[in-house]
Amino acid sequence: MKPGATAVVGGGLGKYTPESMYRRLKEGRQKKLEKVGGKRPNEGELRELLKKANISNYRLLSDKPNESGRWIEMHKFE
Repeated sequence: MKPGATAVVGGGLGKYTPESMYRRLKEGRQKKLEKVGGKRPNEGELRELLKKANISNYRLLSDKPNESGRWIEMHKFE
C-alpha cells in the first residue's frame, strides 16, 4: 500500500443491507460454509493474524452488533 492509503478487507453482508435480505442471505452463507467445512475467524483470531502479519494500524468493524460479518480497516501512514 502507498503511504496514506486505507484498505478494507473481510467479509459480511454490510450494515446497510435491509433486515429481511440480511436474514435470507446470512442463512444461505452459513449453509455454504458448513458444506465446505469452513468457519469464520472470531475477533481474537483476527487480532492474532494481524499481529503475526505485523499489522498494527487497523480497526475491526462489524456489520451489526453480535453478528459474524467482520472487516479489517488498515492504514499505512509511512
